[in-house]
Amino acid sequence: MAEHDPGAPLDLRIRDYTTRFALKLEYSISIARIVFLSALMFRLLWQWNTYGPAHGTFSLVTYLVVIALSFYPVVARRDLAARSSLLLPVSVALDASVANMALLPNAFWPPPGYPGIINTLELAGVLLAVFAAGLRLSPRVAVFGGLLNLALFGVLLGVEAAVQG
Repeated sequence: MAEHDPGAPLDLRIRDYTTRFALKLEYSISIARIVFLSALMFRLLWQWNTYGPAHGTFSLVTYLVVIALSFYPVVARRDLAARSSLLLPVSVALDASVANMALLPNAFWPPPGYPGIINTLELAGVLLAVFAAGLRLSPRVAVFGGLLNLALFGVLLGVEAAVQG
């Protein structure tokens, strides 16, 4: 890496520093994702009777799978530099997918009096995923995350409209 070569061009050293910082940030984002989803999972289990069995099971499986996948950057921290070009877009896609999948049961099995996804606090999860995409310090990854979240949220709203009328 360029950090060991003081004679390397400045743009190479800046890119190297930004990549290393983004990978450190990715580690922190993975920890935050694990903590956040664990809290949502425990809330789901605590209020299991509020949700139907299909809603609860879908959400529980989603949370468990994403928590398991989120451990990769934590466990493989030393190997991340070699995989950084793939890790950041995959992580952004994971954030976008889970943020929108977490709302999917609300579209299929809305609780009584549910005002719709666009009118709930859970929408903040999608906004968090968009914000987290920008934290990756890569304009390309940030744009990818924004567009992916927009597309997935459009699909989510379409499912809600089709199911609930």
